[in-house]
Amino acid sequence: MVSCKYEYQEDGYTNYKCVEESWKDSDYCILHMDFPADEKSPEFRLISEEKRKKTNEKIINNDFDFTGAKLWDIKLQGANIKGGVIFSGAIIEGGAYFSDATIWDAKFIGTTFHAIADFRRAKLMNAYFVNANFEYVVSTLSDNLDEVLKVDTGSSYAALVDAIMDESPTVFSYAIMDESLVNFSDAIIHSAQFDGITATGFVNFSGAKIRGSATFSNSNLKFGISCISTIIEDRVSFESSILDGYSSFEGTTIRGDAEFKGATINAVDFRGATIEGNANFIDSTINSCNIEMSDIKGRLFLKGSKFKLLQNEEDAYRKAKRLYESLGDKNAADEHYYLEMITHRKQRPYYYKYPELLVQYCFGYGVYPYRIIGTAIVVAFIFAVLFWFGSGLKGEYGFPTYLYFSFKNALALGTSEYQLTSGTYQLLATLEIILGTFLWAAFVATFARKFMR
Repeated sequence: MVSCKYEYQEDGYTNYKCVEESWKDSDYCILHMDFPADEKSPEFRLISEEKRKKTNEKIINNDFDFTGAKLWDIKLQGANIKGGVIFSGAIIEGGAYFSDATIWDAKFIGTTFHAIADFRRAKLMNAYFVNANFEYVVSTLSDNLDEVLKVDTGSSYAALVDAIMDESPTVFSYAIMDESLVNFSDAIIHSAQFDGITATGFVNFSGAKIRGSATFSNSNLKFGISCISTIIEDRVSFESSILDGYSSFEGTTIRGDAEFKGATINAVDFRGATIEGNANFIDSTINSCNIEMSDIKGRLFLKGSKFKLLQNEEDAYRKAKRLYESLGDKNAADEHYYLEMITHRKQRPYYYKYPELLVQYCFGYGVYPYRIIGTAIVVAFIFAVLFWFGSGLKGEYGFPTYLYFSFKNALALGTSEYQLTSGTYQLLATLEIILGTFLWAAFVATFARKFMR
């Protein structure tokens, strides 16, 4: 007997060698043979039939190890499998049917689904879809799989509607869902790891209940993700991910933190969402977002974030300001108020926003009292230079005396020991007194507000 030459490597190590007998003159057994290119040829029909026979034989014998197998389809609807199933490296050309199945330890590492992948109402414990590939797309959602296939027989539909993946993590890390509709609506999942996935179709978790965390870090979701009324019992992470298209967290409850650090977001809807931890958008790039319409119990981090729409940016800073106010962090509230006012200024007409730069830089919108001191020093120095250049004081004085005179004048402390040379400098001195008095009053008010808070 000549053994099949198929070997499967994972992480660079060979961890599976097929011991089945080679089929006829082939180097491989019937399950590891390639399908003939011509699907209408007698050879194709023969090999397909032999593959089905071998598949059914393994299922009858409770052997669910299909590592590297090249199958037309696999049908395990309603199965109750406690010994685990292995489809690592397998290629399923036609359809994979696992609806209503209960499976402990399901490995789909590197599996390629060329057609429908149906896990509706399935219950999976320890399910791994790392580097799995879901191809194509179907245009309609239907509970009738025959109807779906009639719509587009060359398409794929990853259906996990009402699936239960409880008691253990479900891992899809670095899976490729190429133009496939991936539907986890109303599923119950222990925890979900989708780090690094590429999904060029729509991803739907609406109504799902995830009893742990859900991570999508470094993922690329071409058409976004729908999490309407989803419940996530722990944190959710889209760190460094790309969310193109439209994403919705409307009505979603997140019991932990929501991480969007470094993410690129096209449009995301947070209406009615509840985030019981922190919301982190540090260094993210956001085209459209209504985070202000969510209920965040923790902190909102926006440092380094870039908003395309200034109104969204202003709303986000206002939301953060109010959050920090409610948490008693007055310094952080002031910082976000300052950023809110800057963004508000940028949206005003040019004849308002440019003069208002003085308020921003010189007064810090009442947030930074020491900026007013700096402004007062600069003003006094400028007036001292003006008096000095024009010899505005009677008598021979050097610049230090003019500087002393200017500061004393700005503080309205009285300068009777000095006499001005002309009415022009008297007018200039009056102007300085007015500015100095205003700056001094502004400093006192800002300082008092800052430290009484």
